[in-house]
Amino acid sequence: MKIIPQYLFTIIVAGSLCACTRDFASMNVNPNSPEDVPSGALLGPVLVQTATINNNFLGGLYSQQYAQNTYVLEDLYSTTTSEQNGIWNNSYSVIIKNANIIRTKAIAENDPTMQGVAEVVMAQAFHTLTDIFGDIPYTEANKIDEGLTTPTYDKQQDVYLSLLNLLKSANSLLDPAATVSNDLLFGGSAMGWKKYANSLRLRIALRMSAAAPAEASQVITEMLADPGTYPLIDDNAENAVLQWQGSSPYYEPWYNVYRAGNDNYAASKAMVDELLALNDPRLPYYVTKAVATNTYVGAVNGPFTADIPNRNSVSRIGSFFTANPGGKTKLLVAAETWLSIAEAAESGLVSGISAADAYRDGIRASMEYVGIDVNDAAVSDYLNQPSVRLESGNQAGNLTKIRLQKWLALYLQGFQAWAEVRRTDVPQLTPAPATRFPGMHNRPPFRLQYPSVEQDLNKTNYLQAKEAAGITEEKDLFWGKQMWWDKRPGVF
Repeated sequence: MKIIPQYLFTIIVAGSLCACTRDFASMNVNPNSPEDVPSGALLGPVLVQTATINNNFLGGLYSQQYAQNTYVLEDLYSTTTSEQNGIWNNSYSVIIKNANIIRTKAIAENDPTMQGVAEVVMAQAFHTLTDIFGDIPYTEANKIDEGLTTPTYDKQQDVYLSLLNLLKSANSLLDPAATVSNDLLFGGSAMGWKKYANSLRLRIALRMSAAAPAEASQVITEMLADPGTYPLIDDNAENAVLQWQGSSPYYEPWYNVYRAGNDNYAASKAMVDELLALNDPRLPYYVTKAVATNTYVGAVNGPFTADIPNRNSVSRIGSFFTANPGGKTKLLVAAETWLSIAEAAESGLVSGISAADAYRDGIRASMEYVGIDVNDAAVSDYLNQPSVRLESGNQAGNLTKIRLQKWLALYLQGFQAWAEVRRTDVPQLTPAPATRFPGMHNRPPFRLQYPSVEQDLNKTNYLQAKEAAGITEEKDLFWGKQMWWDKRPGVF
């Protein structure tokens, strides 16, 4: 009997997704039963799993937005195979496979809006996967019905270019006047999905801008020149966020980590030091004061055992993110959109747009997201600091400031923050002091290992992908070659 890779199966078990929704009862559908369910019935669990994967803690450790404080295994780049397998399998078997079912059903039901929604969900999942692993199964990932159980890996460049087209197609399908059933992100608003599609397309285009500047510029210019056709998430009221139910077992993930009092996550030194240096009003929202000293103290990512601090001596992740059982998981928010526009304008990828205005709007949106009462004077005071203010004629310095603000705005969006750090080197991070690869690397990891399930079930294609990624010995497991879009010089 041929063994089929797990990620090619359809798996929906609503209770196992660590999920919650207002429409939970309507989500509890077994797609493998004989019942023929409408395309929207699968959407709820798929969105919950999307939020769960995007909330995974590894990206936040590798982007040094927070640090492990007691058990520092992952902060030393010793992740277990269950982490890689979980991200890989749940992305393919829950999100992508079921989004493809939604898409197929939507086409059969002549529902272009639901088809567009499914394409946005698939694009989000594939984009997250390729930024984590590099080359991935893409073109052949949904062909089990054709008997294809060992899909080949597509090059990351090809995945990126295809995703740009997929999201453009989704935008054209989404009818702003339509209603989306079982929509846990936008409450049924197809316009919300339209803005999400275009904002995700903007993210992807900017991320590849160092590797393919002409193609990135074309996409960004096309969208920003025609906001009627390509609306974006540019206000916090339009954010792509999943709000959790807030009752057991469907708690917001960070609340769930902290509520038992045995959390393993402290505020990182990198984050605390940046916020302090900028006199940033987000500081008390992002992190708490250390219990022992009543001051803000960040923990080093991956310290030697003797240097692991007592929990009370370092700051924790702020209560805004950890105290609400019905809190939100961010997928894409207005602050990121504005700061992407600011970078595109400052770097010359698009013309006729004020980088300074977009920068200001991005910072304001980030502050307002955590509940800061921001007025123009308060933002001006912050922006007028030399460490924050954009300076005419100083493109390199301005880009560093814009990129730093995006890293701050992406707080607790770990995989996105990690990708931005790998793309821009802002802030410039160093590996864990106690890394198990001492002296072999000058930056945190470039990637996660391919999951062991691939070696077992798709070995030939897995070995080819591993070789293409430059993973030839143990020291390369989390590094190897840089991502296609990562053009930083002198990093290893």
